[in-house]
Amino acid sequence: MGVKQESCFAWYEERHEGDVLIELAGQNDTGLFRLRDFASLTSGAEHRTFYAAFTVAELGDLLPAGYPSGHTALEEPDQKWICHWYRTPRASKAEDEGKPSSTYAHTEADARAKMLICLIEHNLVTL
Repeated sequence: MGVKQESCFAWYEERHEGDVLIELAGQNDTGLFRLRDFASLTSGAEHRTFYAAFTVAELGDLLPAGYPSGHTALEEPDQKWICHWYRTPRASKAEDEGKPSSTYAHTEADARAKMLICLIEHNLVTL
């Protein structure tokens, strides 16, 4: 999709002798969540595939202006968070044409990621 695979965190998939392991890695292993450190994953990298695990802030930087996100009052687990197009009062209705109105997800990061994917698929943003 053309999205840079640079993030503070990454999912990595490791294949070795038929086994597949998927884990989350970070910049270090301190804090509440002890993640595998990126530095410790450099050896044997031929068996690993990395995918960016974007934070809410990183996704906010990738989205164009006008796409806020927030918590909803909906009961459905997959609709707890929303990312939507917000048209300012001075904007024209023509700006709404072809823009996805809302995406929902169980986390704010997933709602923003879904919106970014939708915008890329509709050629409304280039990265």
